[in-house]
Amino acid sequence: MRKFIEVFALMITVVLCIGGYKEACAVENTSIAITKENFPNKRLRKIIVEDCDRNKDYVLSREEIQKAEKISIGLDEEMEDYDLKGLSILSELKKVEIEAFEVENVRELEKLPHLQYLRIMTLDSCPVTTDKNPELEKLDLNVSIKRLDLSKNKKLKSLKLENSEVKKLSICNLPKLKYVRLANNMTKSVVIKNCPKLRTLRGNGNKKITKLDLRPLKKLCNFEWKYGILRRIQFGKKKYLRLVNVKHNKLKKLDIRKMRRLSRKHVYVNGNPNIKILK
Repeated sequence: MRKFIEVFALMITVVLCIGGYKEACAVENTSIAITKENFPNKRLRKIIVEDCDRNKDYVLSREEIQKAEKISIGLDEEMEDYDLKGLSILSELKKVEIEAFEVENVRELEKLPHLQYLRIMTLDSCPVTTDKNPELEKLDLNVSIKRLDLSKNKKLKSLKLENSEVKKLSICNLPKLKYVRLANNMTKSVVIKNCPKLRTLRGNGNKKITKLDLRPLKKLCNFEWKYGILRRIQFGKKKYLRLVNVKHNKLKKLDIRKMRRLSRKHVYVNGNPNIKILK
């Protein structure tokens, strides 16, 4: 009987060891080596080692991947371009900042389901899309894109778009959007509606837009649109508006009669020859 118990105990030990080995292998299989094969761009590999590889063993463990929530990719002294291939391995990323002369494989960003903050600044034209990033809250793009679809970004709170080639821009049905800045774009028309929390709208150097309809923006507090070619603005009734800055446009008339909280001293119209203010 005693011998039987010893044999049985030995069998249990073997089973537990095998199970532990399999579990260790399972964890091992989720690890990703920081190699040229997985991350072709040399500079990107260096950044991942610095920001995400906590023990500097050039291997991303499962735990390290889960804890990697932000990454900043910037210009270095060699002014290298970036290939983002492999970035989607860091599947828990919430914040990504990119500053580069040229960016390849930008579609890797679409595979980051938890992304909340995205900032890209590049001289290159790259096909940035955000419809696969439903958690996005802040979007800052300074890039020569031709199309921007925000219809899936219902959690978006802040939007900055600069130096784009987007011809028609739709900023609609975004229930949490509070801040919009549009600067130096080639946009010919912009539609902004069904954004009930939008408080601030800024636009400088937009040389294609001649008119704006702000009537749907009931909670607008601050409006700034300088160095453009605006000829007409439709404000409607704006009981929250407190600042209007439309310096250096082509406006002939500015009707602010329905704005109870707007003081004349907070209306800036310099650079609009012969403008008439209705107050």
